[in-house]
Amino acid sequence: MNIHWNRAYNEYSGKTFHFITTQLGDKFLKQITIHPSKVMKILPNKEIKSIDDFKYKRNIGGKWVEKIMIGTPGLKIK
Repeated sequence: MNIHWNRAYNEYSGKTFHFITTQLGDKFLKQITIHPSKVMKILPNKEIKSIDDFKYKRNIGGKWVEKIMIGTPGLKIK
């Protein structure tokens, strides 16, 4: 998990990604995920393609990996 003074978020892929995207439902996902357009701002130097309101693909080592980002960027951690 990436934790910084002014933000907290984590990217998920693989089996955790599959569980999150198939079991939690769109209503809950909408509450906890960071939209891919914001992911592009959080990770400005990464090659990212939006899939839908929750998922995106990121180029990692020449392979496109489906991911989802959950967290609260901009929320101050005390």
